[in-house]
Amino acid sequence: MTKRTILIIEDDESVRTYLLRFLASRGFNVEAVGTGEAAFARLAAGYSPNAILLDLGLPGMSGHDVLARLKSQATAIPAIILSGMGEISSVVAAMKMGASDYLVKPFEEVELELALENALEKQNLKNEIKHLQQKLDQTDDGDDSFFTNPKMQRIKEVAKQVADADVPVLI
Repeated sequence: MTKRTILIIEDDESVRTYLLRFLASRGFNVEAVGTGEAAFARLAAGYSPNAILLDLGLPGMSGHDVLARLKSQATAIPAIILSGMGEISSVVAAMKMGASDYLVKPFEEVELELALENALEKQNLKNEIKHLQQKLDQTDDGDDSFFTNPKMQRIKEVAKQVADADVPVLI
């Protein structure tokens, strides 16, 4: 299994260093930047993390601006907000903008681990649904590739034969 990657966008160097060490000790590949602009430069260079930890109080481009830009670019990367403010309006605004979770500093390590696991699991489920939908869309009436079991293919053939009949059929 490939290591999951996390991009930390945090202007406080001590918090950034702590998160780098903590997440690396938990088996993540971690990169960290201090500004939203630096984060978008990394993303534009082809870096594609599995999740983003985003501080709201960034210099220049604020965390809200970063989150809005991520979501406007249809980026499917889950973003977990880290903030020193626990104001309800800030939490609601971030969640409405598409944040996966919102942690108020200082947070417990277990809270961060749980938020990351939940965000990554949700993303994996979305990816699996997308993959299955694509597979289903590729399957047309003449293609039995969706059914790999020969017995299921035979049932599909029988169902096609009786589909136009107005009679009950027990499969």
